[in-house]
Amino acid sequence: MSVQRTGVGRGTALVPPPSLDPFYGPVATVPAPGTVIRSRRVVVLHEAVAAGWQLVYASTGARGQRIAVSGTVLLPCRSWRGPGERPLLSYGVGVHGLDRDAAPSHLIARGAEPELDLVAGALDRGWAVAISDGDGLGMPGPHTYGAGAPGGHALLDIVRAAPVAVPRWASTPPTLLWGYSEGGRCAAWAAELQPSYAPDVALVALAAGGVPADLRKVVEAIDGGPFSGLGLAVLVGLAHAHQDPALLRILSTDGRAAAERAALADVVGLVVEHPQPMREHTVRDEPWEEPVWRALLDRERNGGRAPAVPAYLYTCAATCSSPPRWAAGSRSTTSGSARTSPGARSRRPTTSPERPSGAARRSPGWPPVCREQSGEPERYRCTARRRWTVVR
Repeated sequence: MSVQRTGVGRGTALVPPPSLDPFYGPVATVPAPGTVIRSRRVVVLHEAVAAGWQLVYASTGARGQRIAVSGTVLLPCRSWRGPGERPLLSYGVGVHGLDRDAAPSHLIARGAEPELDLVAGALDRGWAVAISDGDGLGMPGPHTYGAGAPGGHALLDIVRAAPVAVPRWASTPPTLLWGYSEGGRCAAWAAELQPSYAPDVALVALAAGGVPADLRKVVEAIDGGPFSGLGLAVLVGLAHAHQDPALLRILSTDGRAAAERAALADVVGLVVEHPQPMREHTVRDEPWEEPVWRALLDRERNGGRAPAVPAYLYTCAATCSSPPRWAAGSRSTTSGSARTSPGARSRRPTTSPERPSGAARRSPGWPPVCREQSGEPERYRCTARRRWTVVR
């Protein structure tokens, strides 16, 4: 298949949403995973000095079917002066919502993607960065929120696609997976799947934060609270990913109407417009006890396979939507990859994933990848924006 390459001048007023942009249109026949289907240059409206490419590439869905996924590749404008090939960070974003127009690639082009600040430190060091939209964001959705396998596949396949989408970059880069919250879950899934799904990806390390490893425990913990709408998003995302009609039978008539609205909402809409506890959407008070849901959520747990690379697992004690006791690296999830992967960490971070400033920004300890530090670790707290900051 020939790659469709286009160029487009970008600016906030000139960027149509994915639902109105033919670049994100359906793909009739999806090729092998990792194949670039479309690509185009994009101006990155950010202080980071990098060239950008949007791409649509092939990946694999929750049922093993081929799917088309969109994303962004960022390449620092300066040449790589380090040893070997230029490293590539495959970054998973946190929850953006279910609506395809909430795609990170669209927000990056508009200069409105808040998590671009987090990867700017990697770009400053000369690393390339690939940011997948995930299944159903950008491309026709809704987003398969909560589904681990397609999220992991998407982070691996964009690594395969990146050197093809970017001219004069024909190499197999050493690759790091990183993400927080939903992005951390997808990164952890990618590391677990990589040995069997993408052994050609030169993966060297995983850094995953705030991982909602056990979705059932997470949705039960947030139910009825300020992030209750994310439980409904999990139901909609997993039902769409697995296409099992039995999964939707748990919804009441009002719940089906709420699910249809949620499928068109970004993360703000999910939280603000769906504050009700799950029992108000379902035909039983404990929907996750329904056998079909209990079995699915058991299959969706992280930690079933050990990654073949060192893993840095961390969490923020004040993360509201992913309680620490259910995050990767805590006692309840130290079985499987969190404990058996070589070099895995199960402790609070000693390096902040927030972009440092000044001299700290150039420190070899950023991003946080399996790095030992001497002395007592600094104390951290979580800001309202859910990023790490040092408490001096």
